[in-house]
Amino acid sequence: MDYLNGVNGYVDRTEHPLPHLIFLDAHLPGVSGSQVLQFIKSNIALAPIPVIVLTGAISPNETLALYRSGANAICLKPLTAGQLEAFTSLVCRFWIDTVLPPPTR
Repeated sequence: MDYLNGVNGYVDRTEHPLPHLIFLDAHLPGVSGSQVLQFIKSNIALAPIPVIVLTGAISPNETLALYRSGANAICLKPLTAGQLEAFTSLVCRFWIDTVLPPPTR
């Protein structure tokens, strides 16, 4: 969150640019994925960045809450390194190579 806020050593956006896509674990230690998602989507500079939430297991209520909080997609975590590589490639091709990003200021 420090990186996304541009604080604590991440102030220089030429050295630490905002991401074009965020992969977010639904179940983080210390802070929930839902809290991070709400932080991202409530910040005018971060809100347009697509957020793909990854989870090993999730309830329908959690899924609905994440979508209502602004998740662009919720996906099951790939189980193997090969699946992770294929998944990441597919998602990046769509969100980075295909979708038009919001204009930057």
